[in-house]
Amino acid sequence: MKCKINPFITKKNIKTILISNKISDKLRLFITNLNINIIESVDNKSLPNPVSDHPDMSIHPINSNVFMVDVNVFSDYQDLLSNYPIDIIPSNDALGEMYPYDSLLNVSRIGNYFIHNNYTSDDLIRWFNNLKFEHLPVKQGYSKCSTLILNCDTIVTSDKGIHKAIISKGLNSYLIPPGGIELKGYDTGFIGGTGGMISPDTLLLSGDLELYEHGEFLKIILDDLKIKAVYPKDEKLVDLGSIILID
Repeated sequence: MKCKINPFITKKNIKTILISNKISDKLRLFITNLNINIIESVDNKSLPNPVSDHPDMSIHPINSNVFMVDVNVFSDYQDLLSNYPIDIIPSNDALGEMYPYDSLLNVSRIGNYFIHNNYTSDDLIRWFNNLKFEHLPVKQGYSKCSTLILNCDTIVTSDKGIHKAIISKGLNSYLIPPGGIELKGYDTGFIGGTGGMISPDTLLLSGDLELYEHGEFLKIILDDLKIKAVYPKDEKLVDLGSIILID
């Protein structure tokens, strides 16, 4: 299978990322010491407060140069990313506070598929249709939050529905137990919200795998794929709404 461009993975060493404005001082310093520039997210007041800062709720990168952004924060991100060669386009389907209308842009991608439920932004679907992406339907609306995308055809997820759907297409999915990820206001966060790939073989995480109750399991997965995890020590793993690669 030929893999189409996926904005959540990279073929280069990333220099700039967009990340939650609730990033800890320790994680901020750690990322800066990796020589990566940080752009902090804008709060989207149309979303529930605990996730109003999460980039993967308000933004879907269609590719590395075109980002679809919730109309409620469109002008904010236009200004914030004005110095980068990114075309910021608004979604006409404004996000709302209640599920599923808070998750219209929270779409995962793997191979030639977009993974989501039936409540996907109509504007985003039109782009996917033009790119000839196939919808891989699941019940999970927070599908990007729920998937840690590691390469063109491999994810880690704690969602059994997503796992089953991915496997059915001959792609690779590692099912990890839920729990052990901090997200204030909720019992637990999602694995996909804890970081992202910053080079083809390097995964940036928000916290220490030694403190994560499923850390040893995740280490085995990453070792199997020859992926190195980098993270600040003595910091709990937190769902920050993924990272979005800028340049």
